Formats: sequence, C-alpha cells, structure tokens
Amino acid sequence: FAGEPLSLHEDMAGYVSAGTAMLGAVGHLANLGQFAEIGQNATYQKENVKWARLAFRQDARALRLDLLNAIKEDISDHYNNHAARIDTILLVNTLLFTFALATLQFSDQFVLQTESECEHCVEARHPWLASSG
Repeated sequence: FAGEPLSLHEDMAGYVSAGTAMLGAVGHLANLGQFAEIGQNATYQKENVKWARLAFRQDARALRLDLLNAIKEDISDHYNNHAARIDTILLVNTLLFTFALATLQFSDQFVLQTESECEHCVEARHPWLASSG
C-alpha cells in the first residue's frame, strides 16, 4: 500500500480539505484583523473624547471671559452714567445756589431796615440782630 498511487477522488479530497483549512485560517486572520481594527477604533475614540473634553473646557472658559467682559462694560457704563448725572446735578445746584444767593442779597425783604422805614419789622424792634459787633 505504501507505493500505490492515490485515486483521483482521494487526491481531490485532500486538496479540498487543505483549501478548506486554508480558508478557515484566512477567515480567522480576518477576524483577528477585525479585532485589531476594533482596538484601533477604541484608541481613536478615546483620543477624540479627550480632545472634545479639552475643547469643551476651552469653550467654557471663553464663555466665562465673555460674560466677565460684558459685566465689566455694563458696570463701566453705569458708573459713567452716574458720574454724568452727578456732574449735571452739581452744575445745576451750583447755578441755582448762586442765583438764590443773588436773589436773597438784593431782595427788599432781606435788606435790613431802620425803625423809621418799618416800625413792625423784627430788626427795628431788636436792633441787636442787625449789629455786627
């Protein structure tokens, strides 16, 4: 039996089983490639998540800075409005006070009168009120 040639059918069966084994091995290699691809995708996903977190933190910081700048400008505007109002009020009060003093100084009822000019006046009845000494 050792030297007898194999029949054609047995020859083909050997090739088919060798081909099937080869295809099985290639299939397993494809599965290993898919596992490697899954691992590589997981690594890329972790990297993308890391960069997305960094971008989110940077955006949150930028938003905080924008809010602080808006608050700063709002406070500055309020301060400038109040300073302008105070300046206007001081100017009006100064003008009114000056006008009021001028009115008081030259009005007849505030000019001191003697007893001969006005008998019922307070300064005529109490001369010590009008004295400077």
